[in-house]
Amino acid sequence: TCALPISIVSSQKPSCDETIAQAAEIASTLDQPHAAAMVELAKGVQAFHLGHWRQANERCVAARAIFREQCVGTVWEVDTADCFRLWALTQFGDYTSLKRLSVQLLDDARQRGNLHAIMNIQTLGAPLARLADDDPRAARGICDEALSHSSLRDFHVQHVAALIAKTLIDLYDG
Repeated sequence: TCALPISIVSSQKPSCDETIAQAAEIASTLDQPHAAAMVELAKGVQAFHLGHWRQANERCVAARAIFREQCVGTVWEVDTADCFRLWALTQFGDYTSLKRLSVQLLDDARQRGNLHAIMNIQTLGAPLARLADDDPRAARGICDEALSHSSLRDFHVQHVAALIAKTLIDLYDG
């Protein structure tokens, strides 16, 4: 394990920038691709939440490449990078890329039997790409298909994404 140089007795919490900088510094000393990719992913997630969607997309692309090419056992990490990429593309309105990426990622997830990725893609990226194609019925169907794989007892981020997508579909439909 690695001890992080963050004082837990301090009453002042470090900012996100400071925390990511500390993580980057630690990652640079480890010579571990996973650590470097996690820093890139953290930067992408931070950029997304700050509204820097193009930067979020770029950072998540970089993180995904490291995870896929240099790491083993990083399915969740790749799925997370892909999810933030899809969300970022919707936010800056690149629906051409959103549609292409949704189809590509969904095909890949289905080939691998990755239900988590399938649900991520089908609850926001893919339905909004269909909505951009002026097909609200197909958009709603994609969300419904994704939720059919989910337990009704649990509530996950995919349920929130589907709610957002369905709200946008309803607004589109008037």
